[in-house]
Amino acid sequence: MIRTKLIGMVVLVLLPSALFGQKEDIPRTEYFSQFRAALEKSDSLSRRQLKQSRLVFEGKVTQEAWTSEYQLPDRVRYLHITDVGGKRWSTEQITIGKDQYCKKNDDPWILVTGLSSCIPGSARGVSGVISEVFGKQKTMLNGKTVTVYSWYITHKDTFSKSAATDGESFSESKFWVDKTGLILRAEDRSGLVRDTTPRFEEIETYEYGSAIKIEAPLKKS
Repeated sequence: MIRTKLIGMVVLVLLPSALFGQKEDIPRTEYFSQFRAALEKSDSLSRRQLKQSRLVFEGKVTQEAWTSEYQLPDRVRYLHITDVGGKRWSTEQITIGKDQYCKKNDDPWILVTGLSSCIPGSARGVSGVISEVFGKQKTMLNGKTVTVYSWYITHKDTFSKSAATDGESFSESKFWVDKTGLILRAEDRSGLVRDTTPRFEEIETYEYGSAIKIEAPLKKS
């Protein structure tokens, strides 16, 4: 009798732990609605975002790092650093209201007029989608219970020069939110399914509550 009760207690203890990390398939609409909501919540707070990426293309490794700081209501600082084969470039931009300041490498700061940005933009996409799966699961991040949402795409990269022999490619996106829906981390990876390491990888973390103070680098005349 005592043994039966002990077994029952063990089952009750282990069951929540097993369910905690269980991945659940979700519809596309849930993934994107949660992602948009998480970004909107983040945009309402002063914060620091740190992002790093690594791309291997035609034998060359490109590494990039972004620091993005937001001091509400209208102060933003961007720092973008690119490293290709040991050669390094940096661009920094500070926006305060309608004023925008830019600095490239060791050049002096300049005041930029108009709506142009000195920080380069980037965009990625996939072609020839074969399948896609959306999911979510409970997990731990920095000692906190969070929910991670995932989007995994299998596709045929029709733009690659070696597409005929590459086989299937993959693209995977994930983001982590806390119990309030606030985004804490995001990751993107892509490459060939057959490879053990991705050709592209990007990791971004979000910091809230930090003392962020952004000042103009030049005095307006």
